[in-house]
Amino acid sequence: MKKNYYPLCGIFCLTLLLFSCKTAKKPVYPAWQTMNKQERLTSVMQSAVSFNSLSSNVLLTVSGTQKMSGTTVDAQLRIQHNKALQLSMRVPLLGIEAFRLLLTPDEVLVIDRLNKQYVSATMSELQGRMPFVFDYAMAEALWTNQLFVAGKSGVEKSDFSLFALQENELSANLYYSDRKGIRYNFLCNQLQRIQSVNIGVPSSDEGLQCDYSSWEKTSDQQLFPTKMLWKVQTQESDYQLDVQFKSVQINTSFVIDKEIPAKYKQVGLNQVIQLISKMI
Repeated sequence: MKKNYYPLCGIFCLTLLLFSCKTAKKPVYPAWQTMNKQERLTSVMQSAVSFNSLSSNVLLTVSGTQKMSGTTVDAQLRIQHNKALQLSMRVPLLGIEAFRLLLTPDEVLVIDRLNKQYVSATMSELQGRMPFVFDYAMAEALWTNQLFVAGKSGVEKSDFSLFALQENELSANLYYSDRKGIRYNFLCNQLQRIQSVNIGVPSSDEGLQCDYSSWEKTSDQQLFPTKMLWKVQTQESDYQLDVQFKSVQINTSFVIDKEIPAKYKQVGLNQVIQLISKMI
């Protein structure tokens, strides 16, 4: 009697289908489920890019609430760890430098080459204009996807007690509040990478959020988020900065240029802010 293999084949195919459906489920990260707060904080810090210097050509798109589309410019980012952060913005098509922003732990320098003027201020003067603690260490951490503690030059194990932890199957939120009640949130994914940083001012709409995505390899094969979306809320208006990194070079040699042309006029920070606002 000739055997009918169709039922047997059907069962075999169904079994394969069931197993394939199981393997198609989202991956499980056992370490994620068993980590305590200290282990998680340590892992997040270890997952961040390590560098003495970092540089990249970037594409910046700045927009305000009044416009549907913003201004897009080419720029160059250069960072010397714990020393200086320089962002050089160029005139579209011409490629010449239009603005240069330089931050160090002590000062802020903005050079406006289009109008031959500059602003030089201390970091404490800039801090007086911010609704939350802002310093060089925080700026560098936000640009390089690092954990930070407001007002400190770095995060140490003794700072871990400041953080609280909320978690679910897909993410973990590490957060703390400073003496003014300002809350700093770090949303991390299952690979212990910071996906979003949110700084919220209590009883106010003011704040800052930076979202990170598209991790790609740097020149030394580390993973770095090549897309950042900054959202700034102020009492006057909201602004958005879209950053796209073209490539990220680690520990290459370069010089941070702090020279101010002799014929440039010194102006107040408000004048430069108003100029940039008009461009947006």
